[in-house]
Amino acid sequence: MTAKRVSIISCGWYGKALASHLLSKGYHVQGTRTTAAGVEELNDLGITGHELTLGAQVHCHHLDALLDCDVLIINVPPRLRAGQNDYLQKMNALLDACKHRVFERVIFISSTGVYPDTLDTATENEASAHSKSSEVMLAAESLWKAFPSVVLRFSGLIGNSRHPGRFLAGRTQLTGANSPVNLVHIDDCINATEFVLNHASPAPCYNLSTPHHPTKQVFYSEAAKQLNIEPPQFDEQSAQHRGKRVSGAQITKDGYQYIHNDLLQLLASWR
Repeated sequence: MTAKRVSIISCGWYGKALASHLLSKGYHVQGTRTTAAGVEELNDLGITGHELTLGAQVHCHHLDALLDCDVLIINVPPRLRAGQNDYLQKMNALLDACKHRVFERVIFISSTGVYPDTLDTATENEASAHSKSSEVMLAAESLWKAFPSVVLRFSGLIGNSRHPGRFLAGRTQLTGANSPVNLVHIDDCINATEFVLNHASPAPCYNLSTPHHPTKQVFYSEAAKQLNIEPPQFDEQSAQHRGKRVSGAQITKDGYQYIHNDLLQLLASWR
């Protein structure tokens, strides 16, 4: 069987790791960065790199070559928390560049932030525009429905140098001591993406969230302990507040098996 040709739009922390993984599996991989130095880094890894910037238009010297692929993976960070408000403009520009293309599949990387905290358990069909950022993300997801597409909604990403012990270390008066933790290791994000890439008939959307959901107080205290740094302090008055638990079970029903099933065991074995 001919190896699939995969193009990854935006090879940041996850995208670059995914590209390297797919390359090692024999896929033909192209990826984008926004600077010449970033492109050189991709090329040094054996990934065919392209410099691409998104705005009202797509700027890329080799756009036709980049979009000549079987699977397009869109991993553009929205940067909504940083105050950027042009994400939908960027997605519409990319969509316009793709409108005459035929892809076997488009995989769109999204976020579990599309679920309100008022839910007890968040499953794929319970997303809602409960905030400006969730409204933007859901609109971006819907743009790609014209193609055979799958949305992957990631919980908080951890792995390698991104140790969760640093997330809340030393902070005080935190709320949600008993709220469940929703995280996913980059290993599972990479392997689940490859799983979807090859699945004959995937669902239109999957959450990726480790099945284990310890409380924030238990998990982040242990995570800080592992690094021998100051643990976070939670406001006991807010202990009754509970947030949502993001279910990542749907993808397992379709055949995927999580690599990391227990977050506390993961902490204990962190390298």
